[in-house]
Amino acid sequence: MIMTESDLKIAVKQRRRGVFVLCGVESYLIRHYRDEFRAPYTGDAAFDRAVVAYESQTDAADIINEAATPMMSVFSLMSDMSGGDTGARSRLVEISVDSLDALSASDTDALLAALSEAASYDSAIVLLCLLPGTFDCGEPPKRPSSTYKKLIAADGVNVVYFPETTPAQLRRWIERHITHCALTPDHDAADAMISFCGSDMTSLSFEIDKLVSYVKSRGKSSVSAADVETVCCRGERYDAFALSNAILDGRRDAALAALADERRRKTEPVIVSAAVARVISDIMAVKLLMDGGASASAISSKLGMHEYKVKLYMKSASLRSNESIAKAVLACADADRRLKSTGTGYEALERLVCSVDAK
Repeated sequence: MIMTESDLKIAVKQRRRGVFVLCGVESYLIRHYRDEFRAPYTGDAAFDRAVVAYESQTDAADIINEAATPMMSVFSLMSDMSGGDTGARSRLVEISVDSLDALSASDTDALLAALSEAASYDSAIVLLCLLPGTFDCGEPPKRPSSTYKKLIAADGVNVVYFPETTPAQLRRWIERHITHCALTPDHDAADAMISFCGSDMTSLSFEIDKLVSYVKSRGKSSVSAADVETVCCRGERYDAFALSNAILDGRRDAALAALADERRRKTEPVIVSAAVARVISDIMAVKLLMDGGASASAISSKLGMHEYKVKLYMKSASLRSNESIAKAVLACADADRRLKSTGTGYEALERLVCSVDAK
């Protein structure tokens, strides 16, 4: 079943038992709630946290066994004997999956069955975190992937999907963080951070910490846009649309330079691959609908895509033939297969770039 982020906050606070799957676009939020789940399991209570690496259906039994295992720590036993509530009386079982998309259908079904069975035990919290690049959710709720639909239909499994944070949400999030540090954000401070630093929440969290330290060191009580430009680093998040266009155009030097930048930043190649594949596939879909005479608004409604993005993709699609875009889609699929089956990393992406005719 689908669980909202608000309900997840309550579940984490109450240490509610059950099976939780965290997935979506915002890796920062997935990691944040994962860390919140882990927080009570330190010291003696660390014995009550287990990690199961899932690679195939042969590992399904380990998930069930760990969920059924009683708490082990002296901390938990003393709590039970005293009748106290320490906030960490449930066993935490984390499941580690390198790539859900790389599993076979039978291995995926076995994992879902194990999660449902684990939900029947009332002493455990079972947690599966699927970061972007390890699982293609599709675009819930309008265009979910087939595996995502299976996840939300699994008995006893609570699925929390984190979509891309909107500018308004991001603005409120920045202001809350600054306020939490006993400072007052000026009306344009959050907008300045988004404009200057980008929208990646992980990068923004580091920049907020740096900004707060700077402002406090100067004895100020408020944060201004000028403070942001003085202290923060300009965002350098890669542009998947620009990279995709460079690949489609056959501009190898530009595309390879962009990949080299991402390698230096240590961006996971599977994340770059997934973003590029999604953009090129969407351009292909837009191209086909354009050829059928569909307008921008009709394409937006059909694909569940913002009309502004549709118009950008229409412009890109109009410059290319169906055959050239289809060739790039196939090259993306080949790169994805190589990444997940051979672990070739950026070499698979460089091969993708070079597979498209240069100009």
